[in-house]
Amino acid sequence: MRTFALLFALISVAGAVFHAYSLLEDARQKVTQKEVPLDVQEERKIGIGMVAAAGLGVLGGLLLLRRKGKFAAVILLAGFLAPLGVLASFPGIQASDTRIPPVLMFTVGLLIAAVCALFVKPVALRKKGKGNTGIPKDFDMVG
Repeated sequence: MRTFALLFALISVAGAVFHAYSLLEDARQKVTQKEVPLDVQEERKIGIGMVAAAGLGVLGGLLLLRRKGKFAAVILLAGFLAPLGVLASFPGIQASDTRIPPVLMFTVGLLIAAVCALFVKPVALRKKGKGNTGIPKDFDMVG
């Protein structure tokens, strides 16, 4: 399960980085062409939200490698919700907005990874046995 969660997280991180780069590059080109500044600011905010999602996805993946499933699930869920929170902060946003599907498409892998991370087994703790004290049995303590 850890492998599936890590795979979904990495694929989603790659998609989020790609989408963030394309958004920020489009915003840069619009600034050089002196187009509508509100669209440019919104594209930059979405791009930064996608970068945050990618960063949280990488952090969640590292926690998965350390078998910290519950913590990784929380971080990955935050990575899924970060760009959606940025989109929700825009005034007058509607469900039919064309900016929502790419954000969902590139971050839904983080949601799947978060669900899979809940099933990752933690590292088994060592049981303290009576017989193993680190001193060999034939060692004579009397000098």
